[in-house]
Amino acid sequence: MENFSGVETGSRARGSSVGRWIAVLLAVVSVSVGLASARPALAQGGTIGGEIMLGEEEPVRLVSDTASVEVLAKVDTGAGYSSIDEELAESVLKLDLENADIVEIESSMGDEERPLVPVRMRVAGEMINTKVTVSDRDGLSKDMLLGSNELEGFLVKPGVEQLTSPESPRVESPVAALLEFPPPPPSAPLLLAALPLAAAFVVAARTLVGLKTFGLFAPVLLSLAFVQVGLPAGLAMLGITLLAGLLVQPLLRPLRLPRVARLAVLMTVVTSVLLATNVVIDNPAVSSTWAAAFPVVVTAVVMERFSDTWEQENLAEALKALFLTLLAAMLAAPILVAEPVRWAAEVAPFLLGLTGAALSVIAGSYRGLRLVELARFRPVTDR
Repeated sequence: MENFSGVETGSRARGSSVGRWIAVLLAVVSVSVGLASARPALAQGGTIGGEIMLGEEEPVRLVSDTASVEVLAKVDTGAGYSSIDEELAESVLKLDLENADIVEIESSMGDEERPLVPVRMRVAGEMINTKVTVSDRDGLSKDMLLGSNELEGFLVKPGVEQLTSPESPRVESPVAALLEFPPPPPSAPLLLAALPLAAAFVVAARTLVGLKTFGLFAPVLLSLAFVQVGLPAGLAMLGITLLAGLLVQPLLRPLRLPRVARLAVLMTVVTSVLLATNVVIDNPAVSSTWAAAFPVVVTAVVMERFSDTWEQENLAEALKALFLTLLAAMLAAPILVAEPVRWAAEVAPFLLGLTGAALSVIAGSYRGLRLVELARFRPVTDR
């Protein structure tokens, strides 16, 4: 009874230790999110910061007294007046250009005089009564340019496109953003600054919860791939490449190749699948995104780890480790696209990295029972 009492006391002490460590992590995250939510609006490219975020291209609905049309506009914070195509103004909106005011505009083509006409435009749910210039935009990619006169109250995000619809801004959770294909991911520097947070999450999942993943880099890099190509596409591509790799593994075993040679062959399999994707999918933007973003090396490593676990233990353990690796990656991916994390990566990227390292140290310093172990030993400790 005495020994059992000691086990019970020790288990409870470890359980309370788990609770303390989790409380510390939650407190740090809560403070970070709280500071982020209280951030001041950021002004970028000459616009006045606001809650509604625009990309470099946005759909805009133009409304005149006789017509309404939706166009895709290029957002240009360096231009004062917005501008629409001459044919669009005359043939579709039926605007009166002959009696319009004339303004002198300085552009890349030099100084020129343009008609200035009144129009209503709906941008991200906001109806704006304004005046726009009219010019010949036949050689340009967009029929409209959205200038800074209409961007007050918006935040322009470089590197992304079409974050809104004319009827409303798009307000999504990080998980919803991942479910798009392809999503508008943060820029590469922002993702690099946020990666230590994803790594800290995986460390906490392994040391506090007890998730046995295929190492650290596999779930972290897979989460990065999910952000780049979208969760459904990422899972589909990973499944295809894993299946191809598993079909090749039996052919490699008789050769008794060293690990580096096996990895090289598996990398060839992954790259071949990605190249085949470019041929099969009739969408250059989609196929190039898959090929550029999906981590070839980590996929080859996951293939080998899965095969090794299958051989050394059994298929059930290999599938379990693969599932936990994917679970950790899917849970870490929303961290990379969360708005507070994006803001912190823009304002203080190095501080964000240090925060991730500090969280990893805190989680890695835990030496008590993991949550899965507490659940396993609960029948014994409850007697």
